Amino acid sequence: MKSNASFKEYYNEVLKEISSASYFGRSGYKNGDIKAAKYIIERLAENGAKPLRKDAAAMAREEKAACPEYKSVVKPYGEGRWSGEDEKYKEYLQHFEYPLNVMRGSMKLSVDGKEYRPAVDFIAKEFSPSCKGDFDIVYLDESRYVPETFCSHLSSGEFRNSFVVLDWKLFWERLPSESWLERYFPYLEPLENIGGIILKDSKPEQFPYFKARSYKVLNMPVLVVNSGFPSDAKRLSIDMESEMIEHKDGHNILAVIEGAKNPDKYTLFIAHYDHLGVMGEGNIYPGANDNGSGTAMVLALSKYYSMNRPDNSVVFFFPDAEESNLLGSFYYAENPYFALDKIADIIDIDMVADTGEKLACQVGNGTSPERDVFAEFMECNSRLASPFKNPVNEKVNDNSDHYPFVLRGIPAIYLEIVGDCYKYYHTPCDGYTNASDENFERLFELIILFAGLTK
Repeated sequence: MKSNASFKEYYNEVLKEISSASYFGRSGYKNGDIKAAKYIIERLAENGAKPLRKDAAAMAREEKAACPEYKSVVKPYGEGRWSGEDEKYKEYLQHFEYPLNVMRGSMKLSVDGKEYRPAVDFIAKEFSPSCKGDFDIVYLDESRYVPETFCSHLSSGEFRNSFVVLDWKLFWERLPSESWLERYFPYLEPLENIGGIILKDSKPEQFPYFKARSYKVLNMPVLVVNSGFPSDAKRLSIDMESEMIEHKDGHNILAVIEGAKNPDKYTLFIAHYDHLGVMGEGNIYPGANDNGSGTAMVLALSKYYSMNRPDNSVVFFFPDAEESNLLGSFYYAENPYFALDKIADIIDIDMVADTGEKLACQVGNGTSPERDVFAEFMECNSRLASPFKNPVNEKVNDNSDHYPFVLRGIPAIYLEIVGDCYKYYHTPCDGYTNASDENFERLFELIILFAGLTK
C-alpha cells in the first residue's frame, strides 16, 4: 500500500487540475462541468471504480421529481448536453433538470463615474434580471424597516427610477421570516415599480457569491456591496445581463468498488464537483477549496480502495447542482439506485483544503438508538498520531449534500476544515494557490478509520 504522502501528491494533482481556469468554475459555462465530469470519471475508471448500477427495484421504479422545501423542483431529464458523448462516460451519470438563472454576459457598474469591479467591489444576487440604464441612488431611512409597510413603501412608484440602498444589518434584524431557510424572497419578491436594490454590508471583507436562489428571477436587480460603498452616492450606471434557463441539465456521478465481505452494504463518500462558474463574462470562480478539495479527497480515496479492497461496498458520489441548493443530492435521495437503508454511513467531504485545527462536523445518527456517530468519529480521531484538537459537532443544516439523507434517517457525517483559507469562500480567490494541504494526511487517515468501523 502506498503511504499517505503519495496519496497527498495525487490529491494535489487532482485539485490543481480541477480548479484551473480551463474548467471555468465547473458550471455549464462553456461546458466546464462536462469537462470536469469527464476528468473525474477517467480517474475513477483508472482506480477500478465501476459505474454504480440500479438494482432491480430501482430499475422497476419510474424516476420522479424531487420537491425540497424552499428550493426549486428538480425533475428527471435526458442526456442534455451529454448527448453524443462517449458511452464510457455516460454509464456513470444520473441525469436531471432544474431552472437556473445565469449571468454569463455583461456585468458593468459605475457609481458617480467610478467603475466598480464585479466579484470584487460588488456582486449581483443570483435572482437578478438583466438591467441596463442610469439610475438615481436613494438610501432607505432607518424608520422604514417595518415588516408591515416595507414592501408597500418600496413599491409605491417613488423609486421607479432609483436603486435603493438597504442596510444589510437592519434588513436581517428587523424583517423576520417564518423560515431560517429563506430570508430574501418574503421582502424582495413582492417589490415592483423599483429600479433596483443595493444591500450594503458594514463589513470591509470581500463578499461571497451564491447560486442557491437562482431558480427564479425578481422584478429588479439586487446588488451587494461592502462598507467601502459611499454613504452619499447620487447616480449609477449599470449594464448587467442574465438569462433564465428553464431546463438546465444536471448530472450526478456515481461509481462503486464492491465490498469483499458485505457487497450489499454501502459506505457513501460524497463530494459535490460543481461550483459557481462565472458572475459576468470572464469573472471565474475556480472553487479550489469549495469543493475541488472534497472532489480530490474522494478520488484519492478511490485510489486507496483500489489497492485495499473494503469490506462494505464503497460508493463515490459526486453530486451536481450543490451550489443550486443541493439539487443533485436531493434528486438522488428521491431516486436512489438501491434502498437507502442499505447505507451504513455517509461521509460528506466539503471544503477541507484549509489550515488549523477546527474540523467542523454535522452528524445524523440515523434511526438506530444505539448509534452515536460523533462519538465513533472522535474515538477514531483519538487514534491518530496527530489528532484534530478541535472537532466541533454543529447543528445539522442544509449547507451541503449530507442534508437530504439526514432528513431520511440515514447515518451521515459532514466534514469541513475552517481556517485561514475560509476568507476566500465563494470568491474568485478560491484558487489552488490559496488552498492548503496541511491537514490532508491526518484527515485522509481519519476518514479511512471511520469508514472501516461499520462492518
